[in-house]
Amino acid sequence: MDLGARLQCDIPPGLTGEEQSLALLTCLRNATADELITQIHKLTVQDYNSDIIFEPVSGDAFGVLPQPPNVLADNYTSMVPIPAIFGWSTNDSSWTIADPDDKGEDYDKFLLFVKSVIARIYPGKVDTMLEKVLEIYNVTDPTELSPYDVRSIDAVLRTDLEMESFIVKEARQFSKFAAGTFAPAKTFVYQYDHRPSYNTDPLWQGVRHMDEAGMVLGLPNGQNPLTYPVTSEDDRTVSELMTTMWSNFAKFGDPTPEPLGGVKWPEFGHTSDHQGLLVIRPELEVKEYVRNDPVVFWTGSSGLDD
Repeated sequence: MDLGARLQCDIPPGLTGEEQSLALLTCLRNATADELITQIHKLTVQDYNSDIIFEPVSGDAFGVLPQPPNVLADNYTSMVPIPAIFGWSTNDSSWTIADPDDKGEDYDKFLLFVKSVIARIYPGKVDTMLEKVLEIYNVTDPTELSPYDVRSIDAVLRTDLEMESFIVKEARQFSKFAAGTFAPAKTFVYQYDHRPSYNTDPLWQGVRHMDEAGMVLGLPNGQNPLTYPVTSEDDRTVSELMTTMWSNFAKFGDPTPEPLGGVKWPEFGHTSDHQGLLVIRPELEVKEYVRNDPVVFWTGSSGLDD
């Protein structure tokens, strides 16, 4: 309600708790992303001395949900569409590689790591599966690889193993469930590919885990003291794009109900002909996801119907 007051939401007196909540939500949905971000920052700093965390609230006291979530989940007839966004950063897990002196990575050390992972996933099949891994990541002649080449390959492998492959499979499975007759909803997938100018991590780590977090909240364009002290024009462009798309998603269940910069974010599905995702950088790009071999190897199956 405090945020609603800052946005001058008109909540008529005499409403029930549920009616007040619906009126407030309607007002918040009609506000622009910039208005919401600005007022949230001011509310956080001016009214709560930065000592506040916004959390979703459910239950009869708040009135948005008619029943607690666990009760609703037990009743399929009450299911509603739940759209979803899945995504990862291009070099998501590069930070897990220890290379403080920027000397690259030893190939034998890389093999030791890969074998240890394979042993957990495919016990008793390390040698056979190691050959498959080297094939997937195009390692044909290790003697031709520099330590920096090895490090780059390892960064891709770790991102697949820890993030990308499982995210893609989960998005495929979620899209299949969400497309059911009782709960049709849209699923969207992104690859975040902009390294923020304020990132002080080694350049070789690229666009790493959580680099997009501040962009979604609009912090490169935010109000002091919550804005980032170092930003670039590209940071602000990406921030504006992501803030717009995420606020559209919250309002409409679709991040681009109308094309943004001439680009429409496609739905992601569970068949091979619906694998479009959005690459997020200053110039948005739509591409097809085609890296199925890592998904199958690390997760056990592609998650596709065909």
